[in-house]
Amino acid sequence: MRHAWFRLISTSARSCANKKMNDMSIIDEDRIRLSIRAGHGGYNGIGGDGGNVYMVGQPNLDFRDVRKRLAGSRKIRAGDGQNALYTKLVGTRGEDAIFHVPVGVEAVDAETSVLIARCKRPFHRYLVARGGPGGCPDNHYQQLMRPNIGLVGFPNAGKSTIMKALIPKKTIKIASYPFTTRKPQLCYVRDFDDMPKIAGEDEFSLSIADLPGIIEGASSNRGRGVSFLKHLEYSDMLLMVVDVTGFKLDVSPTEPFRSALESVALLNIELERYSPHLVTKPTILAVNKIDLPNGEE
Repeated sequence: MRHAWFRLISTSARSCANKKMNDMSIIDEDRIRLSIRAGHGGYNGIGGDGGNVYMVGQPNLDFRDVRKRLAGSRKIRAGDGQNALYTKLVGTRGEDAIFHVPVGVEAVDAETSVLIARCKRPFHRYLVARGGPGGCPDNHYQQLMRPNIGLVGFPNAGKSTIMKALIPKKTIKIASYPFTTRKPQLCYVRDFDDMPKIAGEDEFSLSIADLPGIIEGASSNRGRGVSFLKHLEYSDMLLMVVDVTGFKLDVSPTEPFRSALESVALLNIELERYSPHLVTKPTILAVNKIDLPNGEE
């Protein structure tokens, strides 16, 4: 919200005329203080921009006329931008607020005394307050997980199974097909049963991030890999889960089969391509599914 003085610096236009004498040079009042607020930007995907506040110079107008038009209110508000919705992905822009002032008026910030705009011409718009931008890719904020351990691996390597074994009470979807996990999820391990409790110490807590499986090219955002790898940036360590029987994305004859050793190498390549910092983190390699037939071989 901005408080501004609107002061008259030119007598070329009518300011406050004496009605009886019809004297256009008499100025009874040369300033007025108003509260100006531009519109807020809309939230979510592509929110609408907030409306602007403009002043327009009008001949034969004085500040008493301005007061009458404002109906005693000293507040001028522009419309807020509409939030983006599921049914309307692009929010509507907020409505501008326009008010008329005598020609020759200056708008001055009441707190800093900085000149905002000077009305020199009649019927011309002068921007007094600009509306806030709506949500968009240029000003959006993203949340990054900060887990103690980040699970990473190819699809169907068994990451969610390991998570379920560590946190039995957590509802975790497990299936035999790839991409069972669609969204990153953060789980907490609290107070292992076999861990002795020491008086005076805080409850033990360990956070683990279970991420959807990445594929080759994830560092280039193939399979939305970047949106998953970003959650490993602030993890304390990594748990790399590899299927001992190897990995193949689908049954297509053109899709290559990767052995467990090749999987480890390719995962490291994707991590390093995304951020060289990731391959410097402490990492535990979990070779999974050894209990399956021919797993030990």
